[in-house]
Amino acid sequence: MTPGPAAEELSAEQLVMKLSEVLESWPLYRLFRYGGQSGHHVRQVDMSRVKFSMLPKRISLYCTRCRNPQQWQTDRAEVYFTPNGFEERKYTCRNCGMNSITYFFGWRETLEGGLFIKVGQYPPLNHQPPKDLAKRLDKDDLDFYVKALDSRNFGYGLGALAYLRRVVENRTNDLLDLIAQAARQEDVSEETLKEIDQAKRSTRYEDKLEFADKVIPSRLKPEGFNPIGSLYRLASGGIHRESEDECIEIFDRAKLAFEYLFSQLEHETLATKAYVESLKALEGKPKAGAAQIPEVKE
Repeated sequence: MTPGPAAEELSAEQLVMKLSEVLESWPLYRLFRYGGQSGHHVRQVDMSRVKFSMLPKRISLYCTRCRNPQQWQTDRAEVYFTPNGFEERKYTCRNCGMNSITYFFGWRETLEGGLFIKVGQYPPLNHQPPKDLAKRLDKDDLDFYVKALDSRNFGYGLGALAYLRRVVENRTNDLLDLIAQAARQEDVSEETLKEIDQAKRSTRYEDKLEFADKVIPSRLKPEGFNPIGSLYRLASGGIHRESEDECIEIFDRAKLAFEYLFSQLEHETLATKAYVESLKALEGKPKAGAAQIPEVKE
């Protein structure tokens, strides 16, 4: 780990919060460089003064045993700085007490602040898409998606974007179909539905995304977040001029948008279908307590 450009100065509290993010979601080998030593401490050991800092005592992760996000805790948050040493720490789910995750990392103090890098973790970061999305992907696209997640988790941002872009290109028509179904629920004009069909026949998926942004229901843009815009950024050629870290940030936004759109649109479509079928079933039933007119035989 070698020093680089000046890094942002962090308070002790900010440092712990950032390290939580690094442990929970950062890919391996991505260097976290920070300024300031507010979160560093000194302790007298025998005749020497040693420097150390603190990992977050608790982090938030999904527990496969509990099947919910849970708090995970370590019993050794202190980390002593060594010139070239690496450490390991185990975090255990506070809810079930059974599942645990072990991190391997390097951490050292610099004149400007410090350097932290995660070099391993077991079990590894998740590399499977959500079930709602996986069932819509064919074998090739599922393989590309897994490779995209693996590339991201090992810090290869550009490779992750290339694989993800391939999947998005292949599935943009599916996305337009889901948007069309959502649009029908808002009673859009037949002309708009025809335009969606025309957009599907375009050979440029940038054009498809641009049109999708015009017709996507506003309810699918929570708090001003534009999922189509995140996918369009993925489509731009500018990603080839970005660093690996910047590519990872683009990938995370695009992945979140892609998975959100498919899962949200899928759930809305199924919920609306179930609702309509329930109404039809109720309409076919006699009202409770209503008098029944007996059939008269001649």
